[in-house]
Amino acid sequence: MRSVLEVVFRDIAKNKGYVVHEIKVLEEHVHMFITMKPNQSISEMFMNLKGISARIMFQLFPEIRRKLYGGHLWSRGKFVRSAGAVTAETIERYIQESQEKHLSVYQATPFRV
Repeated sequence: MRSVLEVVFRDIAKNKGYVVHEIKVLEEHVHMFITMKPNQSISEMFMNLKGISARIMFQLFPEIRRKLYGGHLWSRGKFVRSAGAVTAETIERYIQESQEKHLSVYQATPFRV
């Protein structure tokens, strides 16, 4: 499901005009490095990514709705940080390398994002 979710996020981003530089889908959260146009809203980006991905994932994997608390794929929470103080390479490296510790302790559990 992780690889499917990554493809879904990339497709949504492409269709909405966002550029995904790096993405890592982990057991309980997702890290993405995204570029948006200045006239695009961050709130709208989250709404698009979370809403459309949930609808698609529930269509592809209807069984996950029953396993999730309240039947929701995503929590209301989100975190955004501007990349102004570091380079793009630093962000990409962080997403690629530092998150490996999360993947190394992953155990087969019901799908949660």
